[in-house]
Amino acid sequence: MKEQKLPFALIAIDLCLFKIMGDELCVYVTDVNSESLYQGFKCLPGGLVKLNESAEDTLKRIIKENSLLKIEKIYTEQLYTFSD
Repeated sequence: MKEQKLPFALIAIDLCLFKIMGDELCVYVTDVNSESLYQGFKCLPGGLVKLNESAEDTLKRIIKENSLLKIEKIYTEQLYTFSD
């Protein structure tokens, strides 16, 4: 079987959105929407980085797709990247 070469790397990001409500630190979670073993569970929002899209662009797209938050009012920071 011939090895298939992809024109790009598959990179995914997960977001951890924090909000302080009263005296509590809260984390935004969403429902798993895909038909998988994890359907019906809660998860951090995330997704694949598209071609010609930066990690920051992906973050904005995922926030827009998964919540009603206003992107310009969110402080963002990349905490860690896992790679080989």
